[in-house]
Amino acid sequence: MYQSVRLFSLFTAFGVVAFIIFIIMLLNFKDNFTIFEFIKLCLSSISGAGLFFLLVGQTPLFPLLCRLPIVRKVFPPIDGKWTAVLESNWDKIREMKGIPEGVGNSRVEGEVRIVSRLLFVRINFKSTTKYSRSKTVCVSVSRDEQDSTVQLNYIYENDTDDPESTDSSRHNGAGRVTISDDPGGVTMEGTYWTDRKWNEGMNTAGKVSFFRKKP
Repeated sequence: MYQSVRLFSLFTAFGVVAFIIFIIMLLNFKDNFTIFEFIKLCLSSISGAGLFFLLVGQTPLFPLLCRLPIVRKVFPPIDGKWTAVLESNWDKIREMKGIPEGVGNSRVEGEVRIVSRLLFVRINFKSTTKYSRSKTVCVSVSRDEQDSTVQLNYIYENDTDDPESTDSSRHNGAGRVTISDDPGGVTMEGTYWTDRKWNEGMNTAGKVSFFRKKP
């Protein structure tokens, strides 16, 4: 998830942590200080900083830190369970193709599980009817340089065990949503599109909204 901040900022934070560890070790150093000891302290400081980032950034501690007021401005707290609502252009496609009403749905709801860490984000989706399920193959988090809004961008693979005649057993899709951290909570909203039966002109697109799932 480091894409939400500039890589330079990540390296700067790593350097600051390594420097703090170096100073602490230096203050407790009682032997004769030689160039070899200096190199040893530097390597130990870098290793310590790496271990710190590993323990904090790549474990369940990270989403907990993201809830803090200062941290969440850089890393929005998106880890956890969500309810997703997808509203597509299927009704328009059905009308143009002459497909009877009741075949397929333009509105789909499901449960989303997001796992966010400092260096990766994973998203899994399962429809409420258990008709289909999706998992991401590529996810990035970016920040707009002009208005500082944060976008979640993802490519996913969808599987359907028993597809309708207008559907396919597997297709790919992509989405881009804006993460909003308002007083009422974090929400995500944007658009998505698929390559579902694209050779027959049935690939869908539409609006997708994520709402924090209530316990």
